Amino acid sequence: MPLNPCISHSDNLSLIKIHDMVEIKQALFSIDSSKTPDPDGFGAGFFKHYLELIKLDIVQCITELFKNGKMLRQINHTFIALISKTQNPSETHHFRPIHLRNIVYKTISKIMVNRLRPL
Repeated sequence: MPLNPCISHSDNLSLIKIHDMVEIKQALFSIDSSKTPDPDGFGAGFFKHYLELIKLDIVQCITELFKNGKMLRQINHTFIALISKTQNPSETHHFRPIHLRNIVYKTISKIMVNRLRPL
């Protein structure tokens, strides 16, 4: 049985449109600077602080994804850490998982969510 498309053609065109620096900066600055760092050890605060130095690399990375449909493997890496919810955890439900994702990955996700959000 074929699946019905969940995303309209116009939504799909909006999702794959090449990004400009304004949209990328807006998405990056919507990420909380005090959250846990990425797997590479750098958090959103680092990227925000040094944006002028690294912006061309970030724009190129994000643009390449939407041109070619491919992302560097390293950008898509995620670490999962378990944080104890109790004093002496002994079962899996005593832990809360947190996901450490790359800032570029998070920025791309924010852009896509913002584009699908109704105006």
